[in-house]
Amino acid sequence: MTFKCAACDWTPEQVGEFACLAPEIAYENGGFDENIFKCFQAASDNHFMLWYRNQLIIQSIRQFFPNAPRILEAGAGTGMVLSALIKEFPDRTIHASELFLSGLQIIRRIIGEAPVTLFQMDATRMPFDQEYDLIGMFDVIEHIDNDRLVIKNVFDALQPGGGLILTVPQHPALWSKADNAVHHKRRYRPGELQMKLKDAGFEILRATSYNMLLVPAMVLARALERGEYRPEREWDLHPALNALLLGVTKIEKLMLDAGINLPVGGSLIVVARKIK
Repeated sequence: MTFKCAACDWTPEQVGEFACLAPEIAYENGGFDENIFKCFQAASDNHFMLWYRNQLIIQSIRQFFPNAPRILEAGAGTGMVLSALIKEFPDRTIHASELFLSGLQIIRRIIGEAPVTLFQMDATRMPFDQEYDLIGMFDVIEHIDNDRLVIKNVFDALQPGGGLILTVPQHPALWSKADNAVHHKRRYRPGELQMKLKDAGFEILRATSYNMLLVPAMVLARALERGEYRPEREWDLHPALNALLLGVTKIEKLMLDAGINLPVGGSLIVVARKIK
């Protein structure tokens, strides 16, 4: 992909294979705890939370945007979702962005030589005009102060009729030390994200909570929180515990597969379409 402004011939700074659309912040890390990032990297895609989220995303693409040829994952993190997209949709053109170059380097190591265009970008300054058919942001916009601006930028970057899939944490009452540690700006209130999407011109195709069956455990864990947040407790699970939680999520997924939208849950997935 060639990045060049048609009006002024501007081209971004290039660092190795990565175009930097916001180079002044490309070498930062946002104050993100390196230990937390290492835990994210080490987590297998068999981790129940990652498996579940990937399954919901893939199912949503197949159901609502089965023929979207150009896909962007904005804020690809450590490449867990991106790896699943590459595997499930090998015939699509897939791009992925991250705010920091260090993240892009990790993603490239994770996905290997897969033919994916990776670039550095600040989502609050997304420069595209009708470039993509589908954009995904998976546990990303809760980290950004001005989420309305990001939603507007995504709207502009999509083709008419193009799709947006978002996953976010929800319910402010479930706020925990983990939210502080990973620099969340918010947990979304019921209906808040849908309202912001509609205000930007999106049509909501589906919105459902997930991780509903785990809410009692989440409430209990927050009530018992002591000391500093330890990410390994969340991401480096004993195989037996992970298998148990995976079984719970598979039961819940059967409800979602049947078309039931869950009213509560630790997370929310929203599928929206840019109105033509």
